[in-house]
Amino acid sequence: AKCRGFNIACLLHNRYASSRSSTYRPNGHPFAIRYGSGSMSGFLSVDTFSLGSLSISNVTFAEAVSEPGVAFAITKFDGILGMGYPSISVDGMAPIFHTLYARKAIASPVFAFYLSKDEFRTPGGVLMLGGVDSSFYSGDIHYVPVSRKAYWQFDMDGIDIGGKTFERATSAIADTGTSLLVGPTEQVESLVSSMGMQIGSPSLGQYALPCDSVPSLPTLTFYINGKAFELSGEEYVLRLRAFGQGQEACLLGIMGMDVPAPAGPLWILGDVFLSKYFSVYDFGEDRVGFALAKKDVPNMSR
Repeated sequence: AKCRGFNIACLLHNRYASSRSSTYRPNGHPFAIRYGSGSMSGFLSVDTFSLGSLSISNVTFAEAVSEPGVAFAITKFDGILGMGYPSISVDGMAPIFHTLYARKAIASPVFAFYLSKDEFRTPGGVLMLGGVDSSFYSGDIHYVPVSRKAYWQFDMDGIDIGGKTFERATSAIADTGTSLLVGPTEQVESLVSSMGMQIGSPSLGQYALPCDSVPSLPTLTFYINGKAFELSGEEYVLRLRAFGQGQEACLLGIMGMDVPAPAGPLWILGDVFLSKYFSVYDFGEDRVGFALAKKDVPNMSR
């Protein structure tokens, strides 16, 4: 919100200006939060929240004034919208989705995400509030019960790599705020080793690989409530084309990070997974759903 000193993240992004809002009300209570890839702190404020055609007044939110490091400086987004359970909300603030439903701004306690892996596709992503739109997915939505009401956490039956069992009975969360697939460090190193890659200390915690090896990578399969969800090598590798004309680099879209108890150990199914599978988050039934996302979808915003 308010840039203090040489705050790169603040200077490079759009900022909220309370002085320009006639509906702003001060709160002033301090807040601090830590994410897997960064942290921020600041204070609470109150204003009207608008998203598309939805608008509700007197919503408490956090103004960030400190974002140490480079994590938020290099991102394209200007803020974070928490969509988890109230139990992990900072200082007991009601998550905005719960507020929308409590004030009857949406009809159903359900939201859904469509994400495209193609950055040039329109729309690149869609957030649906109060229901789902079947024009964004094919087949049926396959649901799994939430196992812990904090993040959108559920039990997985296991993980296969190239048709061979890699891990049995583990826990996972679906998280659009995580770009990659993330797993316990030891398991990820074992997974990378089984693919014939060298284990080391790769830059930014990721593994680079020759792009010509991608077609021969094994299929990665996640078993969720009795159903197999597959990712091919092309789908779990990131191809980067910003390294000069005609050059390309490939990074494995999987990294290791150890989530402590009581939530962990667990896997995080981030955008690498969620760009292939349409995801549904149902607060009313405490369940998460997945369906195969369509590649050709309506160009819309509502």
